[in-house]
Amino acid sequence: MTTLIAYRVAPNTEHRAAGELRQAGIRAYVPRDRTRKRSPFTGKHPSPAPGYVFAETAYCPAFEKHVKGRIGIVRKDDLSRLYLAKPAIPPAPPRLALGDAVVITQGPFQSRTGTIIEDRGHTYRVDIAQAGKISSVALHENLIARFIKDG
Repeated sequence: MTTLIAYRVAPNTEHRAAGELRQAGIRAYVPRDRTRKRSPFTGKHPSPAPGYVFAETAYCPAFEKHVKGRIGIVRKDDLSRLYLAKPAIPPAPPRLALGDAVVITQGPFQSRTGTIIEDRGHTYRVDIAQAGKISSVALHENLIARFIKDG
């Protein structure tokens, strides 16, 4: 079981503190959250443990610039749990098909029902009955929902 020593550092100076430890000949670790974008300023991923750096051995320099103080001992296995997995992508809702009955949820035709006659990607062409005639209307997928009959 490998153990690491946790050090407290000033906010946003984790990488500088790790560099200070490496200059002293100590292997230092800064956990990174690879699910988030890199910083446009530093080009590095943000840390899931901001304000902390982990090292393999004790560090007692006479002049500490970035490393503020020793916190305690952490198992390396516990540190590996800080690395976050990429979030699972939720499954896409089932797309509407030609001939499906839909209800319009927003807009001037709200609460009217119709039938899909054309699929244009995110927009659907829907036939609705209006004043005894059938009218064709183009609607975005956010404005319609599948019509479910009661009973």
